[in-house]
Amino acid sequence: MSKWGQGGAACLTAAVALCLGLVLAGCQALPGSGPQMIGVSRDTTEALPFDVLDLTPVSVTPYRPVTSIDRPSTTSALGVVGRPLVAPGDVLKVRVFESYDGSVFPTIRGSDAVIPPQRVTDEGTITIPFVGTVQVAGLDLEQIERRIVTQLGSKAQNPQVIVEIITDRSNTVMISGEVRAPGRFSVLDGTRTVLDVVNKAGGPALRNTQATQLEVVVRRHDQIVHKAQYPELLAGGDIPVQKGDDIVVRSNARTFTVLGALRGFGPGPQGTPGQQGTPGQQGTSGQQTTQGTQTAQGTQTAQDPDKEKQTLKSANIEISKQGMTLLDALGAAGGLADERADKKGVFLFRPSDPKAGPRGRSTIFKLDMSQPVSIFVAQEFGIQPNDVLYVSNAPLYEYNRILAALFQTAVGIRVLTGSVQTFSF
Repeated sequence: MSKWGQGGAACLTAAVALCLGLVLAGCQALPGSGPQMIGVSRDTTEALPFDVLDLTPVSVTPYRPVTSIDRPSTTSALGVVGRPLVAPGDVLKVRVFESYDGSVFPTIRGSDAVIPPQRVTDEGTITIPFVGTVQVAGLDLEQIERRIVTQLGSKAQNPQVIVEIITDRSNTVMISGEVRAPGRFSVLDGTRTVLDVVNKAGGPALRNTQATQLEVVVRRHDQIVHKAQYPELLAGGDIPVQKGDDIVVRSNARTFTVLGALRGFGPGPQGTPGQQGTPGQQGTSGQQTTQGTQTAQGTQTAQDPDKEKQTLKSANIEISKQGMTLLDALGAAGGLADERADKKGVFLFRPSDPKAGPRGRSTIFKLDMSQPVSIFVAQEFGIQPNDVLYVSNAPLYEYNRILAALFQTAVGIRVLTGSVQTFSF
């Protein structure tokens, strides 16, 4: 054989060796959309920083969802605000009456003496004709009235003084963020609670999110004193406000992630990969489709009705209702992909609770969907924010992928062998 033939044989040998290497590597040499979950069980967690729990009708009991967060209101019996104290920036209306006509000030039956509205200066004072400068900052309205009477002295006969706040600058709360009319609102106008402030601001501004995905934060004296999702306030979690409170309504999407062999989203206005989705619509089967932000990676969307086998490799799905279950989550992701999903390989990864500190352990929940009872178990398991739902590929599907890779390698070897033969003499 010539040197060209010897070189071709060497290339063929190297190609065969490469093929054998791929065979030995098996599934680990093939791309995938998630971890290999074969053999994951409770017996494999001794040296791992997480626990593995098989979901059964018994083990699912501690993980049932909270279907209702309604509780008795703690703000329904709130009374009126106590005596408000005047501060710089407030605007006061002062009226002075005397008992007899012909005096400096009119009687209550006559016309009011026109005293312009008095803005409390930065020094905390106002100026009234025949009275002079009056220190009012830090006093309530009754105390101011008595002080004016005292300073009038003998200049008026049995004077009667009425003081009102016409522009409140100090007894206010501030609201900003995702509301229709952010700004300052006085607690003297019947504003008692956080929900009162939100309602006076026009309610939530639902631009690109739902009210269920809004978080309300209350800051008081440079500290966060309350933080809750908006539905929790509506369910009885409202709190009283105090002057000077700063309320922020902001988007806080509570989502879970889906990975692996899931069917994906059906045709509809759910959005395209990497874009903001619009709220889902009620499907014909009576189940709620996915809502909110949906980000898919590495695949096409299922919006094209001509491509029925398109699947969703990953997405973030909003928890759109209280008490969302694992079965709801599977439905929101389109269910298991018939051609590739392992019915025994439904896993839910739950990170450890940050409040538990270093001792907290993450948990992997495993569900065998091949058993009919698993449907009821999935209905009893509650989804939490930051959960990761992963469905592994079926072993047969993995074997088919290996065979496909070997077939492609064999075709490459045949092409390579043919090219070698062209150089034979």
